[in-house]
Amino acid sequence: MATLEVQGVGKSFGGYTALEDIGLSLDAGSIMGVIGPNGAGKSTLINIISGFLKPDTGTVKINGKDITGKAPYRVFKSGIARTFQDSQVFGYMTGLENVMVSAPWGIGVQEYNVLARPFAVAREEKQKREEAMAHLAQVNITDKARSMAQALSYGQQKLLEFARMLNSRANVFLLDEPMAGIHPDLVDGLKALIVAMAKEHNKAVILVEHNLKVVMEMSDYVTVIRNSVLLSGTPDAVSKDERLAGAFLGVTDATA
Repeated sequence: MATLEVQGVGKSFGGYTALEDIGLSLDAGSIMGVIGPNGAGKSTLINIISGFLKPDTGTVKINGKDITGKAPYRVFKSGIARTFQDSQVFGYMTGLENVMVSAPWGIGVQEYNVLARPFAVAREEKQKREEAMAHLAQVNITDKARSMAQALSYGQQKLLEFARMLNSRANVFLLDEPMAGIHPDLVDGLKALIVAMAKEHNKAVILVEHNLKVVMEMSDYVTVIRNSVLLSGTPDAVSKDERLAGAFLGVTDATA
């Protein structure tokens, strides 16, 4: 059973068909790069999988469970976490607090538990704090744990989002243009982090990215869409397919 399975997904806006009969599946420990020209429906697909848009047709399943059309918070609880093209951190919270909010709580901090079981709640909070710090360490920004998120650089905010995803214990990570706006000096480190998410943490990762070279280097599978799936396969097979160049206006070297 695939960790993530999308079948027959379609979405229209008025008379415009953004997606038509999209299908893909991905197992844990794998990275799927999703590429296509501007307006091809890549972000629409991510929004449908994560619950921010409801598809007109088709289904989205995680570990066999149908989550089609569920609210974003329910999709998140089912095990899907995502990033956005623009940084989405809580500016007036510290780096540590930004990561801790993604943690699944056992006892919880409801009023009853805080009053009736204060020591248990305190123990759980201590554990969550330690876990959050460990994930900040994984993205090399432990020194920003007490800094307000709004004071971090754009690249640091992106790393904070990755720490938050790792802390969520989600099984599927959806990355929407993670390299956008990143300083070139940080790209290699971010690439290594994404690969580690899949290979070391056994996550299923969907990578939507304009940089074809990055996608081909990192992905186990590549899917090319232009409102529908044009081709799908290994990076080597896709890069050699004549249809790849035809999917991009103005692109002559598909692997550049």
